[in-house]
Amino acid sequence: MDPSTIAAAISAVVSYFQSSQQSSWQDQVGGKLDDIIGKLEEMDNFLHALPGIFITAMDDETRKVWATEITTAVGDINDVLKHAPKGPTAENRQKWADRLASTKSLVEDNMDYVHWGFEQFALVAAGVSAAAGLAVHYDPEKIFPSLVQRALTYYLDAINIGVPNSFQSALKSYQDSAVQITQSGNGLMNRPWQTGWSTSGGVGRAHAPPLELTYTIPGSIENGPGKPTHSECRPDQSPGFMPGTSGTDAENQGVAIISRFREDYTTRMSQIDSVNKVIASCQNIIDDLYHLGKEKIF
Repeated sequence: MDPSTIAAAISAVVSYFQSSQQSSWQDQVGGKLDDIIGKLEEMDNFLHALPGIFITAMDDETRKVWATEITTAVGDINDVLKHAPKGPTAENRQKWADRLASTKSLVEDNMDYVHWGFEQFALVAAGVSAAAGLAVHYDPEKIFPSLVQRALTYYLDAINIGVPNSFQSALKSYQDSAVQITQSGNGLMNRPWQTGWSTSGGVGRAHAPPLELTYTIPGSIENGPGKPTHSECRPDQSPGFMPGTSGTDAENQGVAIISRFREDYTTRMSQIDSVNKVIASCQNIIDDLYHLGKEKIF
């Protein structure tokens, strides 16, 4: 799931209000909320491929309960707005206000990143977007503006490198790890290492000391290793074994080590790309929340 889908919900809310509500809530906003709800499991899997941004206090059962509560609330709000696009009647105003207050409470629970981290950032966006649909018609206690401000703080902290388990701090750890991987891996490449085999030294040198066989893995961790090349050297010039290798299988062991460095680097770069997308999504949400907070209709 592309994280930009999450930001699209808040953007749709802003556009909905700025367009004087010329189109229906369901057409402009509700459909995007339905899209988020339908892909929450996909987003959950996406985020959990990014280690280092979650606090493990939230177990799977708690996560499922909270996800169910918010998705149910968002679905109910979409249904309410579909059947009452002009707001509540005099008879059901209190129910409308109670629904808004309940949704606000659910969203704020999910914004407790000190205990739960930021993995609920998709649910928060969906909840704030849905609450806006109620608040624009009836918010007697004026609670929605405070929800917007709380959400704004939440997303700002989500991309604050100084906040533990934020997306930005995770990005920094991935970048540092990528540098360490490349430095360590590249330090083993483009230099000879002992294969564990030796030779008599060639024709006409039957009594000469044996020569050590060496291998060199060309290339780089960033661009990928090449096929090993081979050469010979005198025993007193032997480069020794690559760290972590030994015996007559040393070359294969060395190739495997470099391959693991390459795999780790590829994984880390994929994680960096993914978390950058999440950060960009959070930044877009922040921009739209600023606009939403300035709307005079709330």
